[in-house]
Amino acid sequence: MDFEDEDIFMDIDPKILSEKDRWNKHDHDDLHLENVGMTVKGFECPSKHISKDLQVCANSLIGFVNNVLSPASCAVLNDDSNDYVLLFDFLFEKSTALSNNIYELFNFTFTNIYQLESSLNSQDKCGNSKKINQSILGFFKYMLSYVDNYLKCDPNPQESIVIIWNNFNQLKSSLKPLSLIGSTTLSKQSLCHQQFHVYFNVHLYYLLTCYKLLSVQNEKMNSTQFTQYVSEIHSDRETINVDANSLRNDILLVMIQLTELSLKCFNKISQPEDVYHLSPFKCDCVTQFWFILKLICQKMDPHKSNELFWKNLDIVFGLLENEHQEDIGEDSKTDVRMYITCSKPYLYSIWFLKHLLSLNINSNDELIQSPENLEKFIDNFDCTEKITKKLTNVDNISENELRTILTLLDGIISLKETCKPDIITTLWEYFQKRLNSNFVLKSTPFAYTLSCLNNNRSALEVLTHVEQLISFVRKPKSEENSYTLFLRILGMYLMKYNHEQRLWNQIKGRMYSKFSQSKLSTLTEQGIQHVSNLFILLFYIKGNQELVKIQTFLNIILTMKDISPTTREIVLRTNLTFILINIRNNVSLDARLLSPIMNILNENCDHPNKSNYEQVIKLYLLTVNDVFKESEDLTLGQNLLLGHWMSKILSNTKVSSNVMNIFYNLLSLVLSKLRQYQPIERDSQMGMYFSCILEHVLPHLRTDFNFNIDTMETMTEFLSELTLFTLSGGVNYKSETFQILNMLIVNTNVNFELKMNYVKCLISNEDMHSFSLTTFIPNIEIIITQCYLLSLIVSEHTINDSMGKYVEAHCLQRFRQNYAASLSSQYVQEQVLNSSNEETLKQFLRDINLINASITGTEARTQFHNEVNTLFSIEDTLKHVVVTYDKNNSATGKTIITNVFTCVAIIVDYIGGILYKKSKPNTQLQCYIDTLLLQFQVRNIDFKLSGNTTHALRVSFHIYVNALIKLEPVHDNYIARVIKELIQIYLPRLINKIQYETPFSFNRSFNEVESKDMFLLDMIINLFLRKKCKVSDKNSQECLVFLHELLNEYNNVDFVSRFIKTSLDMLLNNLISLNEVDVCRNKIKTILTKCFTNPMVQTIPAVKNHVLIVLTKLSNENLAFSFGQYFQVLNFLLHSCCPGIVTEFRKNILIQKIKTVEMKRGVGEDKVLRNLMEQLDRNIKKVLLVRS
Repeated sequence: MDFEDEDIFMDIDPKILSEKDRWNKHDHDDLHLENVGMTVKGFECPSKHISKDLQVCANSLIGFVNNVLSPASCAVLNDDSNDYVLLFDFLFEKSTALSNNIYELFNFTFTNIYQLESSLNSQDKCGNSKKINQSILGFFKYMLSYVDNYLKCDPNPQESIVIIWNNFNQLKSSLKPLSLIGSTTLSKQSLCHQQFHVYFNVHLYYLLTCYKLLSVQNEKMNSTQFTQYVSEIHSDRETINVDANSLRNDILLVMIQLTELSLKCFNKISQPEDVYHLSPFKCDCVTQFWFILKLICQKMDPHKSNELFWKNLDIVFGLLENEHQEDIGEDSKTDVRMYITCSKPYLYSIWFLKHLLSLNINSNDELIQSPENLEKFIDNFDCTEKITKKLTNVDNISENELRTILTLLDGIISLKETCKPDIITTLWEYFQKRLNSNFVLKSTPFAYTLSCLNNNRSALEVLTHVEQLISFVRKPKSEENSYTLFLRILGMYLMKYNHEQRLWNQIKGRMYSKFSQSKLSTLTEQGIQHVSNLFILLFYIKGNQELVKIQTFLNIILTMKDISPTTREIVLRTNLTFILINIRNNVSLDARLLSPIMNILNENCDHPNKSNYEQVIKLYLLTVNDVFKESEDLTLGQNLLLGHWMSKILSNTKVSSNVMNIFYNLLSLVLSKLRQYQPIERDSQMGMYFSCILEHVLPHLRTDFNFNIDTMETMTEFLSELTLFTLSGGVNYKSETFQILNMLIVNTNVNFELKMNYVKCLISNEDMHSFSLTTFIPNIEIIITQCYLLSLIVSEHTINDSMGKYVEAHCLQRFRQNYAASLSSQYVQEQVLNSSNEETLKQFLRDINLINASITGTEARTQFHNEVNTLFSIEDTLKHVVVTYDKNNSATGKTIITNVFTCVAIIVDYIGGILYKKSKPNTQLQCYIDTLLLQFQVRNIDFKLSGNTTHALRVSFHIYVNALIKLEPVHDNYIARVIKELIQIYLPRLINKIQYETPFSFNRSFNEVESKDMFLLDMIINLFLRKKCKVSDKNSQECLVFLHELLNEYNNVDFVSRFIKTSLDMLLNNLISLNEVDVCRNKIKTILTKCFTNPMVQTIPAVKNHVLIVLTKLSNENLAFSFGQYFQVLNFLLHSCCPGIVTEFRKNILIQKIKTVEMKRGVGEDKVLRNLMEQLDRNIKKVLLVRS
């Protein structure tokens, strides 16, 4: 606080006061002084929270000020009936205290304020700060009371008015500016808080006192007379003008100081959007002070409402830009500078206005005088419009700042009860010059360049965005730029004044005038996108009334030279959004709207090599799909959206699966919607939908083996909906139903997966229970059952229950009724929860066997077998599955091929006896074998199996072998030949090798039944090993590897005995005949060693006898000419296999065989044979010696 003559106001001696006018209150305790001067209203924050609502009652400060400013203010200021007033702890007579002691009282005020400031600067605790505040307030209130009660009664108050005005002005002018007080945060208990509010109170009561003085002056004389009087009386003294202009300037200076106060926080923000979390009002007292200033301005010029307040505020905003200095009164004497430093003046102005206009005034107190003055802030003097016009003339305003300003401006416009279109047209003038700009925010990626939509959005997403953009409950999004916010402001304004045609004419006149052909030709893709966004918004609000004009502008864009594909797409998306808007509003589609869309679409379909061919198709399909989803009424011309373009898409094989899936989903949606209107006459408007699909879709569908499997699900869904539509149409569509079912079910050229999934999708629909398909195709139940079997065999996923239930009800149940009546009533199928396809297939086959076992008559059994064979006539489809997936290296291909081979093996295993009849050609079993296992090419030794087939057969080979053995190959040459061929072809190819992760399942065919083991081992030995063979082949080596694996896996005595009985002769024969270097010799030795590893084997009489028989046979065949190799074998068996048997053979048989050879040669003894025998004898002795 800066005083001009500081020592005058320090240490004032009470003796200077008039003795007749003052008493110390302690000397007169007998007087009635309760609450005298203490019920005083001043600024005092109730809490730290800054409220947006001002609660006004008679006891509040605003209520007090309002009542003080009213004509009947005496009752407000006289709160006691005492003749004395307590001021600064001294008693004065009310009637003479101010007139006799005005200088002293003001000096007391100065002293108290100075004490408070000194305490603040020295950081001393000032316990009596509140008391000081109340003392000062008591004096200020007394002055108001004095003016109302005594000065008004003075016939010549001029002298008193001047003295009071000048002293109060000197006090006010001596204070620091409000913006220099303390910190930006105020605690209710702090000294800074007290000083802040003392300063506020000084300014408030100064303005109230000046207003009351002016009121008294105006009652006594006019302004000119008063000025002349003052000049005459005080010609030698410097005084201020006591008039309305001075008060207006004082109000303006307070507004400037309050503005500077709020700028302390505002100028510290780092980003414009930080203002969302700030308030220009430091506390509720600041809020109240702004409202009090409005009240005083209203009272000063009641006929012009708030004009003075808004004029002053306009001057303040101008000072932020160094304007309006000339509007400040020249006669005002103040040390407040005539400009205000602000980093972002336009942002501050709009931010301040937003908070000011958002204040709500709540008052229902009947004690308040002139309550009509307590209305909220209303900008009726175009303050907002002026700021908007200024900021749009600035070129260097940042996008972040502009975005924040527009967000606040949006709130202001919504708060204004009436708003001229000037703001809209001003903003449009700004943005229409910058349509080609990106409006990129610093905080968002550059990729976000389109304000409302981008090239990846569908028309529905665009429409949804527009609806959200102009929603009253919408929250601003951080990625939205200034142009988006302009569109919101425009949309909200048009929605508010939608029925004001005059306003709309003004706005559209300004807008449309900027869309000349030359202007539109200068737009980039970005600019066209922004114009498109504007048109969508206008159409959303105004509808078809603006369609002609908008289409005119869009056609100009389409006819520009070198128009880019992206631009065409933007125009298409715009028109498609118009269609969605009309459908939402239940408005019919007409040629004006559809013509440009179909032109772009057909042109695109005719040029499939265009870069954005698929984007345009996809955009159109998605929008039409959304149109039908939104449509509650299909009579609005939606059928015009379908047409010849559909056949063009189907004819183009290069269209991606994604687009085709969208296409089929659209058709499914249309048909499902149409089905609700059945029955539909063919020639009706609804019938036109189906006719269009029948003409442009059905003939062009790819249902053959080249069909795109990636569209499986959506295409089958469409086809099932198409079938259900024709079925629900009854006799009107009977021929079409027959046509569709024949094309998709009876036709053998239909892709098997498509047929399976179509049947599955059709049967799964609950509406199918109402129709009988046998009316159209008598054997359709067999076809459906075949599809069910194929699904179980081929699908890698579990089949749903709907097809299984259908097959149970229409196939198995019919079999039971026709062939096993005794089972029909009591049969309950076993349900396996979450069973695999393989288990489900086995259950089905068990049902077939159960029915077959129940048939007693030969004729019935034969007929049943024929029907089952027909049911399982699916080999051609399976062949195509194998061809399709055999070379597929994916996990899916591997799984499907494995499923096919395994499931067919299970079928042969379970019902092979039904599928095969001895001596009957071309049985179903033969078809399976020839199709999957014994094709012509596999017999070629150079043919290589694919990885998928190899894996499948390694898993399922034993099932085939076991199933065929059940058919008694011993008595059936065909079955025996098939088993022989299977082993001969596949054993060398499937034998275990390092690269196979799955073990060869053929091992599992052994060690079960002796006859089966003997049959298979004998067949393997005779297929791959030959007698008198000197050089082995690769198949022999693979065979020996397999035999060794068998012995490793099954080393029990029984199996080894069978193995020796079937294999020993051929193994020893090859051991004798093969060359010494042949790799098979060592493998044979390993196998023989493995056979006799278990000593128990040698003790079995049957094994021993068989070995002796084999050795005897070999001696007969080899002793005469291959005696060397023969004795090598005997020595090997002696040392490594069966020394006991060899010893017995030497003792009882060998010598006789040698003598027979010698006799045939005609010699007494053959030295070579004798020497070899002696060598054998020596080896026997060594072995016996070692064993003993």
